[in-house]
Amino acid sequence: MKVKVNQRLKRLISGLVAAATATTMLPQMPAFAETGATTYSYDGYDVEYSVLNEWDNGQSVEVKVTNTGDDSILNWAFKYDAEGEIGGLWNATVYNNQGENYIIKNGGWNYEIAPGQTVNFGYTLLGDDPTAPEKFELCSKRVGVTFGYETSLNVVGRWDTGMKAELSVTNTSDEPIEAWELSFDTNFTIDNLWDGRILDSTDNHYTIASEMWTNPIYSGDSKVIGFTATIDPALVPEITNVNLTSVIIDGTSDMPEIPNEPHEHIILCFGEYIKDENVIVIYWNSTDEGTVSLYESEAEGEWTKIADVSDENSYKYAIAEDFQTKQIKAVQEMKDGAIESEPFTVTFSDGEYICTMPDDDNDGLFNIIEEIYGTDSENPDTDGDGLTDYEEVYITGTDPLKYDTDDNGINDADDDSDNDGLSNKEEIKLGTDPRNADTDGDGLSDYDELNKYNTDLLKADSDGDTLNDGDELAIGLDPNNPETFGVPDAEYKVEQIVAADSEALKKVNTDESPYKLSLEVTASGNVNGNLNADRSSYSTVINSDIQLGETIDLNYIGGDVDEVKLSFTIGDAYIDNELGLFPDEEELQGIKRLNVFKYFEDINMLLPIETVIDEETNTISATVDELGTYCVVDMEKWLSNLLGADMPEAVNFMSDDDEFYIEVEETPDYSEEETRISNSSDVIESDIISDEISAEETLTMSYSAAMYAAPYAPGFTPVEKGTPVDVVFLLQSAGEREYDFKTQSTMIKDVMDKLQKSHGKDNVRVCVITYNLSCATILSPSTWFTNSADLQNALSGISYKYTSGYVNRGAAFSKLISNVAFKKAASKFVFQIMNGATNVGSNYFSELDACSRLSINYTELLPEGYSYASSAYANKVAAAIAKTKGLNLTYNSRTSTTTVYNHICKYAALPTIEYMVTIANSWRKIEIEGILDPDSVTDTDKDGLADWDEVNNELISFNSDGSPQLPKFGECTSLPNRPYVYNGLSRFNLNSASPSTGDTLFDFVNCNVYVLPIISDPTNKDSDGDGYDDISDPNPLMWADYSFLNNEIYNIGHLDEEHWLYQQIEAPNIGSSDLSLKMNANGDTNLQKFRFKWCENGYKIYPIDMEGTKKVLTVNTASDPCMITIKTDKNSPEQLWEVLPRFYTDPYGEYSDGLIFRSKALDYTDGLGKSLYISCSSNNLHMSTEKDSGAKFQIYSTDNWTRFGEAYLNYLGWENTGIGYGMTSFDNYAHNIKRGLDSCNKTNVNSKDLVIYQSGGAFPELNFNSVKMDGVCCGIMATYNALTLAGYQVDFFKLALEFEYNATTYIPVISGFVYNGSFGSDPYRIRNCLEAYNVSSYSTYETRNFNGYSQACEAFDEALLKGQSGIILYSFPWWITNVYIPMHYFAATYDSSISDNPICTYNRYSNYTTTVEYPSIKYALDEGRGHFKIGYIIN
Repeated sequence: MKVKVNQRLKRLISGLVAAATATTMLPQMPAFAETGATTYSYDGYDVEYSVLNEWDNGQSVEVKVTNTGDDSILNWAFKYDAEGEIGGLWNATVYNNQGENYIIKNGGWNYEIAPGQTVNFGYTLLGDDPTAPEKFELCSKRVGVTFGYETSLNVVGRWDTGMKAELSVTNTSDEPIEAWELSFDTNFTIDNLWDGRILDSTDNHYTIASEMWTNPIYSGDSKVIGFTATIDPALVPEITNVNLTSVIIDGTSDMPEIPNEPHEHIILCFGEYIKDENVIVIYWNSTDEGTVSLYESEAEGEWTKIADVSDENSYKYAIAEDFQTKQIKAVQEMKDGAIESEPFTVTFSDGEYICTMPDDDNDGLFNIIEEIYGTDSENPDTDGDGLTDYEEVYITGTDPLKYDTDDNGINDADDDSDNDGLSNKEEIKLGTDPRNADTDGDGLSDYDELNKYNTDLLKADSDGDTLNDGDELAIGLDPNNPETFGVPDAEYKVEQIVAADSEALKKVNTDESPYKLSLEVTASGNVNGNLNADRSSYSTVINSDIQLGETIDLNYIGGDVDEVKLSFTIGDAYIDNELGLFPDEEELQGIKRLNVFKYFEDINMLLPIETVIDEETNTISATVDELGTYCVVDMEKWLSNLLGADMPEAVNFMSDDDEFYIEVEETPDYSEEETRISNSSDVIESDIISDEISAEETLTMSYSAAMYAAPYAPGFTPVEKGTPVDVVFLLQSAGEREYDFKTQSTMIKDVMDKLQKSHGKDNVRVCVITYNLSCATILSPSTWFTNSADLQNALSGISYKYTSGYVNRGAAFSKLISNVAFKKAASKFVFQIMNGATNVGSNYFSELDACSRLSINYTELLPEGYSYASSAYANKVAAAIAKTKGLNLTYNSRTSTTTVYNHICKYAALPTIEYMVTIANSWRKIEIEGILDPDSVTDTDKDGLADWDEVNNELISFNSDGSPQLPKFGECTSLPNRPYVYNGLSRFNLNSASPSTGDTLFDFVNCNVYVLPIISDPTNKDSDGDGYDDISDPNPLMWADYSFLNNEIYNIGHLDEEHWLYQQIEAPNIGSSDLSLKMNANGDTNLQKFRFKWCENGYKIYPIDMEGTKKVLTVNTASDPCMITIKTDKNSPEQLWEVLPRFYTDPYGEYSDGLIFRSKALDYTDGLGKSLYISCSSNNLHMSTEKDSGAKFQIYSTDNWTRFGEAYLNYLGWENTGIGYGMTSFDNYAHNIKRGLDSCNKTNVNSKDLVIYQSGGAFPELNFNSVKMDGVCCGIMATYNALTLAGYQVDFFKLALEFEYNATTYIPVISGFVYNGSFGSDPYRIRNCLEAYNVSSYSTYETRNFNGYSQACEAFDEALLKGQSGIILYSFPWWITNVYIPMHYFAATYDSSISDNPICTYNRYSNYTTTVEYPSIKYALDEGRGHFKIGYIIN
């Protein structure tokens, strides 16, 4: 019999070839349902050990290894105690074993595990009572090869400045060189390289890694790497400083030496007809290097050479007009002789050419595969056990060479691999999975469904009432009757107990948990089978010292809940009164300290609910009417925290002796003429007034707390902490510029307003000393102004006098020294403000020196155009002022207010206000900079959100003096929708009243405790620690995985002002650190692709062309301005990125117009940390501190799912694309990828992974819109299977997300539309999903375009028979009305190897786990009275 060459062989060929050299060759076992799994986590890799099947003295085992590190694991091998004897190993080899201690090594073809990749291997484990190994030790290590190899450089050809060359490595040792890397220096630059990978290239120093097909180098063998290079014509090519490394196995090998015989190698050859080109593409694979010769033969004639091919593994063979049936084979010359493939046959049939391979025994396995596995190609049942070789390889996973695989005395056909009571042969006939005791995943074994309950073995819900058969039996319902007790089973409520040791609560009731939770639930459906109880995401952001154990989320997806009783049985070690902070409160002793709390999301608070205490059983319980988020809280610690028991004592206001005066020493150095400031040399001598001042007054300096503290009040009152600010303005009130004087007076008042707003009213004092020709005056009778209104009134009463003479500013300084006392701990400032010509006395520098010694910041503001008469004196003044950290400024009426304020803020830190904030179930103190105010832009944590925007300001009011009024605890608990909360504190209402206040503890808490409710933490830019700063996090207090881009590959494009893509990042030369943009580069093949890799708190972005070099996008913060480059991964903030929305505002609102890429590093060039964004200008990439139009990007893909990036933005609420449901759809995606598909939902056809068995396995637990997939996902499955069969790379769960966005059926009803997914996929919108995967060529066949469904179906059949794959939707009569309605999709493809039934269908029926073959689609539909509705052919 001839069988059509299928895609499975094409895809599996490299694995089969490598397997052929292994010591044991058994078929790879498909991964069916596991009967047990153990996980191991190590630094850089995880191991999952699963028992697939068990029998009396053995097990079938699968081991999965996942690389969790950043580097590839090469030539992997694991050392462990197998706890038994290993046999039938697949996907790996035994490197060494001593008793039960094994080293298991890769199979060769799978020698590399890339970061994030998983490899698996398996075997049969024999032993009396085998258990999971204690550990898996990775024993591969890289070492330098110091001898035993030779390298040579052979130049194949040269031209002007280039050459083509080959670099060969020869193994002269006795051991193989595996996973090798070669480093060397050159005098040329490599431009292109094949049969190897460049890991690093710096200054003509290269490190090159081997590829899979150049591994290993056996003793005496050579491997060759070819390349082209640029070289100076005058130079002779050479390589120097050569070093070789290899990954060795730390252990001795028991593998036999590979014999030097021709049969050690296998070459496979096959073909595929490409109709558009009228060629046969011949594929082959071999295990060594060298030229492959292709031959053809007609009938039994002689072989004629077609071509010799080097450095390729395919060849296009043109079909001649006189083409006859031919056989084609491949021959390769080896050092020990030639090897040749088994020929395949090409024949002409139905308008196209068919490539076939022989299957002499009609068992479904090609002869060549039987040769590899060692089975008899002339006998369909090689071992005579009653199962065909095909059934053993692909269905039962038993050994086709062994009559009794597990040596239990029963042949494999009569054996029961899954121990469900049905033999393997019986299960094959029934269509059930012989390796899964519960094929349909309904909780009942296949045997019980067949012999005990008479339910459908292949359908989880036999009676169609939406409840699984096992769930119905668990709660006393009939799985074959949808209305057991006269009401729909799905609505029937029953009391159920979820025991502490149940499977449903195993994630909560761990050995480390201080309590054991049990539930009593009144609900519909089976609670035990559908309850999800797990650690809450809020556990990462709440105070774990307050709560007992973890906060838990309880979710139930199986029905409706009426009532829930939560019972927490507390361990003895957790009920002692540890703190004793409330010894007189009986209700806070022993177990009575504990209370159940419920989380209320709208105010981000866990609040106490009514709790019943059973001291005899150490149990606390609460009865509620809904599931949700709950925890146990230690009320003693909670109340201690809440009541501020650890508050510091109040600090008194400062006393008079906390102030000091300025003391200076007279050191006259300059004449008074040199101290003059003017804008003219025409000065009247008589106007000059000398200034000789001595400062003899000195006051003792003493310590002050220097902070404002609110007096202690019951509960907690915000405490303002900060350094006081004393500011003195020396203001010239006579001169030549009255306009300047008026604006300077306004500036002084405005500066005081701004300071009191940012630093606190009680922290800021201002003194103004005016001076004119005759005297200096302190404006305030009490020296200091503390109210800006008083200051303004005083300033407005000054009469400015005009004079062109020199006004004595020294007199003002004298008045300052004599009469003004500063607070010692204050930030102290003096501003000398001039508006005309002035001079100063000879003690000026002594005065400035005193300012410097006493930390008084002194600044001069000169009128515009004025300067010192002596430049030397001016330089001396500038140096002295700089010593005080002051400034030399020119007064400007527009900018000086801001300049003076910013200068003060630079040296007078904003005060911090200490608040008690709600962090879910606890209260902690935080310090916020500045005053909490709606107009304040203070951003304590520098996350881009003002502190006011991070608090729940709807619960905050303001007093008449403008101070914020925080809500009391009782006000928070009395808000609407707070069931149980009042009673949650009721037992404290019974306590005796406090002698001092007359309040009970209940009243005290509710009436005297103030809290600051927050939306996110104003003191932490990433409140929940999930890697996304609060400003870009939809749930800033709940840790969530926003790393959906992880391991995705995208292009990055720059958007224009109209939001269209018009520039894209171009691929750099390998090793280059430069990035460039190409204008209008859409469709260009030289565009760079980037892999986004999540690293806990941000993304690393790897250029795909340089992945082997481990280089990532990096910010060079050392350059000014900061630039973007590509550097080796060093795990620094400069290499971590947030992918965020860029918003713009128009008259209609705020919208996202693209993405920004923000570095986790900050720019400190101006002293303040600023965020950095990738930006584009003039076709160059750089970093910018502004989110301008140059920073507007988009991610997209040209060869996978194009809309994933768009959907991701929509999910995060960053972009309203109008194509989906945002959060719900992506939550479904997150749930689905976490749940995954079961093995019974997967099948491998032609080396393509397809999905089957819609009604069972994982599908009843997977989400689609607001329903489960098992009833509605046939359209997704059909599209996935058809695309996969057509060669597209498709992720099933991303496709399901695309269907949610673009292909959900909505049904009009009286009240609107049903748009929740209950009606599955819209047949006419599937084309949207095809286009999303760049399926540019497909054909649509609809009944409405033909004369009835029959003609449409025949046309579809005709197209399908040309070898394409397709998607079919058909309808059948509804049993109530006999009206035909669309009900089911399935995929189909043509297989000419099946002569009678060449149409293979996938998921033909939702409860089938196998394919079904038909002569045509029309026949298939007629058989079930189905009517063809619409079909898509993937061209």
